[in-house]
Amino acid sequence: MTSLDHLPRVRRALRRARQRYARTRDTLPAPVLRFGRWVRGPEFFTVAASLAFYAMISLPPMVLIAFWIAGAFVDASALEGLGSEVSGQTPEQLPVGEVLRALIDIASRAGPLAVLSAAWPATAYGAALARAFTQVAPQSERQIRGWRGRLLALVLIAVLPLVVFSALATLYVVPRLFGTGWALTALLGLGAFVVLALVIALVYALFQLRDTRWHDVAFGALIAAGLVAVTTAGYLVYLRFFADFSDRYGTSSLATAVLLGLWLLLGNAVLLVGYRLMLRRAIRRHEAGG
Repeated sequence: MTSLDHLPRVRRALRRARQRYARTRDTLPAPVLRFGRWVRGPEFFTVAASLAFYAMISLPPMVLIAFWIAGAFVDASALEGLGSEVSGQTPEQLPVGEVLRALIDIASRAGPLAVLSAAWPATAYGAALARAFTQVAPQSERQIRGWRGRLLALVLIAVLPLVVFSALATLYVVPRLFGTGWALTALLGLGAFVVLALVIALVYALFQLRDTRWHDVAFGALIAAGLVAVTTAGYLVYLRFFADFSDRYGTSSLATAVLLGLWLLLGNAVLLVGYRLMLRRAIRRHEAGG
């Protein structure tokens, strides 16, 4: 069964959702209606799509530099094992193993000058994120400079190998110490959610356009992390039951780019949603004199 066979059911579900929304729209609070208009507007989708585009550009050189940094501390066989382990943890419909092995091979042969030249495209996403937050921020007279985003991207590149190695070590060691089962799976999922929320909170705190308090940042980060979890779960369901890219293109770079681009679009969209909700909460608190 291909993805086209599921289209009638998807269309019926969307039609029912639109009808239900039309019946309850007039009863929704004004802030919810305003937020819904913003999400459906062209600005939201355009900014999210541009962020996904910059993420696609920055991701290969970012991973390349991260592997090059990791190569200074571990040998080549450990890096090759990392690529195989990451490939084994990803869905079969998302063929990233070949891409990772190519990046590891390039990183092992790259010199300092080549790595330095890759730093500019690798940090392009950080600069784009700074501009995107400025665009979606309501009632803001300040701007976030692009260099702040590039510096943040460099920090993320530096810690990326440590995060990946730590995550894979956790996935390898914890089941052998405590066994397997739904409880352990839930615990690992909760731990991943907490780490994701902390990372998003750090990004929001570093890119402030208003005087936000810690609970404003936590509010936006928790919403964004929850939406990332939901969209990622839906994305994995799509890969498992609906995507037939491997049937049409095999394990090609085209399939990887298309499927990865879809997830990046969803992830950046919810990142913008959480940031805007954080600022809206800070604005309401300021207007109320809190």
